[in-house]
Amino acid sequence: MYHKKHLIFLLPLLFISLFVFSSSNTSYGAELPDLTNTDIQAPDSVYAGQSILVKITNWNTGAATSDDAGYKDTLYLSQDTAIDDSDQILYTNRQTAPREANTPLNLSIPVLIPADTAAGYYNLIFVTDSSKELSELDEDNNILSKGILIQRDTTPPLINSIDPAPGAFNVGSAKAIKVSFNEDIKTGNLWIDLVNGNGAKVAYTTAISSNTLTITPIHPLPQSLYTLTLHPGAVTDQSGNPNSLIVSSFTVSIYRIDIIHYGTGGDIRKNKLVYKNLPKTTLTNQILAAAKKGTPMVTFGDGSGPRVMVVAGVHGNEVPAVIAAMRLINNLSKTSIKGTIYVVPFAIPSATARKSRYWKGANPNQVANKPGTPTNKIITLARQFNVNALGDFHSTKPRGVPGKTSILCTRYPTYESYKMALSISQQTRNSLISQHQAGASYPGAVEDVCNLAGIPAVTCEVKSRHNTVAPGSVTSSYNQMIALLRYMALL
Repeated sequence: MYHKKHLIFLLPLLFISLFVFSSSNTSYGAELPDLTNTDIQAPDSVYAGQSILVKITNWNTGAATSDDAGYKDTLYLSQDTAIDDSDQILYTNRQTAPREANTPLNLSIPVLIPADTAAGYYNLIFVTDSSKELSELDEDNNILSKGILIQRDTTPPLINSIDPAPGAFNVGSAKAIKVSFNEDIKTGNLWIDLVNGNGAKVAYTTAISSNTLTITPIHPLPQSLYTLTLHPGAVTDQSGNPNSLIVSSFTVSIYRIDIIHYGTGGDIRKNKLVYKNLPKTTLTNQILAAAKKGTPMVTFGDGSGPRVMVVAGVHGNEVPAVIAAMRLINNLSKTSIKGTIYVVPFAIPSATARKSRYWKGANPNQVANKPGTPTNKIITLARQFNVNALGDFHSTKPRGVPGKTSILCTRYPTYESYKMALSISQQTRNSLISQHQAGASYPGAVEDVCNLAGIPAVTCEVKSRHNTVAPGSVTSSYNQMIALLRYMALL
């Protein structure tokens, strides 16, 4: 039995014990982490099937660092503010890095609103430590929500851009085609056709990233006009709306412009009749710029066979053939060919610019056997390139030589000259004029010098007065060029 004086002595000890117990409990609670969501940002209105970015700010407001066992975060789409089994999980992720005390964590979460979501008002509900694995100071502050309106998208994806652009010219052979839309897309029926100018289908692979469809040909594209067709439903937007029909064409053109003889340059634009009849294209401008410096040659192909050379403008006062050659060049730039074609549209640009038949007082078609002349340079290159056939294209005045639209050739020593001329004559219904021995009548003519050198060659003439364009003469000259290329199986 204690006396009162004993109780007085024990009271201070009781207060000390209570203080220690209370302090111990307070210290234990204060040393727990406490995760809480302070902000959630997302669009107020979205379409079903749309991808959006949800931004979350989450703080550890506790005094302790979370352990490295981690915890799980979950983002729900709910029709109310309570979480139940009917809610859709849009995102879940395990956070494994320890969270230091009194520090924030900013999350940017890309999510896809399911395409089959019904229209209406919903809540995005973000729950940190959704599986309640982490011991926290307060377990009731882990949820934050934001209202969002979900609508049904019924608009098909629309084109933003196509690369190469519709009508693009001189596109590289290794070009991948990119079709960009105004919204994110996904795979549809992938009914896509890529065909060349002959209608042959091109093999390709496809890839989709965000709003862009990439179509990559499996092999480099040969020179040709190509047409891309995305049939309806090839792709869809994220809501399942199919694309409308898309058709776009571009041209893969593999050509090179060289100046093969300097000292012959002239401004073709000064010959108004010629310039008026030339195709007005970028390629034409490039050739005219080169012609100011010398004799231009345009090469189509990589040097593989068959190899054909087309020459025009040996006489500067013969107009139809140079116009036809320029039309040929522009058409070849968007045509699939099977070999290599060398085209010299202006053998002597200065003579064409002056409307003159002569170069340095000489007839160029009488000195092709003389080194240093423009026509001899052309033949030298034909031998260097191992050309399989050469066509020299002219026009003849009425009552001149030959005075009519015709194909000229020789039989000896290169019989192929005759066979080539016969085919062109049959294709064009032009007269055939054949001589036995090359060089017998015209020892310095381009055709004869070539045939003597073993290069099969023909001369093709159309009837037109000098420095004029007779009706149909350009078309006739062009058809002769095409007939030569067809005989050589280049087209």
